[in-house]
Amino acid sequence: MKRIIAAAVVAAMVPLLFCGPVRSTVQHWLDSKRTTPGFDITGRWDSGSAFSGGWGGVTILQTGDRLVGTMGAYNIEGVVSGTDVYMMMASGGRVYYTAKLSRRPDGTVAGIAVERAIVDTPGASGAAKYPVILKMEQEQ
Repeated sequence: MKRIIAAAVVAAMVPLLFCGPVRSTVQHWLDSKRTTPGFDITGRWDSGSAFSGGWGGVTILQTGDRLVGTMGAYNIEGVVSGTDVYMMMASGGRVYYTAKLSRRPDGTVAGIAVERAIVDTPGASGAAKYPVILKMEQEQ
């Protein structure tokens, strides 16, 4: 009987291990990062080809300190806080990554995305981390 109960508990917990952070928790984290934006990130950005380790094309629209857009296959939402950008990357209503990026003197925006955790919290210490480098696309 104890084995059946233990197996049921493990089976119930397995989906939780593979889920990212809850969207409302991530939204609260983004809200906590809100300050006056130091720049406007609106535009089309290149983050490298998804086939060579990048994230794919990026399109961002900033209104006030809030941003929305797409990054490869992900929908992004976030905030610009001073020269930092905090964002979540979601697909199908599920948050897969959070990221903290900073504007560099050369105009690029770069930082780290964390899988299934909130980037600058203790829970991110053991999470997989991936570089993000955004370069503004030249207008043609």
